[in-house]
Amino acid sequence: VFVNMPFVKSYLIDKLGVPESKVTYIYGTPIQLKNEKRNAVVNAGDTVKVVFAAHKYRKGGHDKGFDLFSKTAAFFKSNPQIEFTVIGNYSATDEAAPSSNINYFGEVLPSDLFATLSNYHIILSPNRFSLLGKGSFDGFPTASVVHAASAGCLMMLTDYFNASEDLGMKDGVDFIKIAPNVEDIIEKLKQLLSDKKNLNSIAENGRVKILELYDDSRQIKKRINVLELAIRNSKI
Repeated sequence: VFVNMPFVKSYLIDKLGVPESKVTYIYGTPIQLKNEKRNAVVNAGDTVKVVFAAHKYRKGGHDKGFDLFSKTAAFFKSNPQIEFTVIGNYSATDEAAPSSNINYFGEVLPSDLFATLSNYHIILSPNRFSLLGKGSFDGFPTASVVHAASAGCLMMLTDYFNASEDLGMKDGVDFIKIAPNVEDIIEKLKQLLSDKKNLNSIAENGRVKILELYDDSRQIKKRINVLELAIRNSKI
C-alpha cells in the first residue's frame, strides 16, 4: 500500500493492523510540473493578485475554505492594491459575504493550470478537515496549490496535521501558515502587501521546494523501486 501522509501510515498499522512491511510512505502523488523560472514577480506599486483554486464538492465550499476566502475578499473590497480571483466551479451564490471584487474565472484543465496560475502572486488555500465526512482531509498542499506554487504563487495554507514539518517546509520561509479564520488571513495578507520583497522571496522559496518534493526521483522512481522489489520477491 502506498500512502502519501505519515499519519495515514500510522493509522493503517496501528488501527487496521496492516503489517508495516506492506506500507510504503511517499509524500505526495505524481504530478507533472513545469520547471520554469517564475514570472509572477510583484513589484512596488503593482496590484497583488490573490487566487483561490479548488473543486467545489458542496455548496459554499466550506471544506475548501471558500467562505474564508470570500470574507477576506469582502474586507479588502475598497483596497485597489489587491484583487481576488476564483478558479473552479464556484459562483457568487457560494459567497459567505457580499464580495463584489471577486472574479470568477471558471474551471481550468490540468494542462492549462501552469499558464493560468502564472498570472497570480498568492494562492490562498484555507481548507478544513472532517467537513465532507468524518476523517476526510485534503493533501498538503492540494494539487491545485502544487501547480500554483510551481508557477510562482506564494502559498498561504492551513496545516492542521503539521505536515510541513515532515516535508521541511518552513512557515514564513517557504509558505505562510494560516489559521482557518478570517482575522489571521487578513493580518498576514496585510503584512505581505506592505513587504512585496518578502512576498517574492517566500514565493520563490516555495516554488523551489515544491519542484524538489515533486521531482520524478522522489515520486516515480521510488514507487517503481518498491514495485520491482515486490515482483522479484513474488512467488507467482
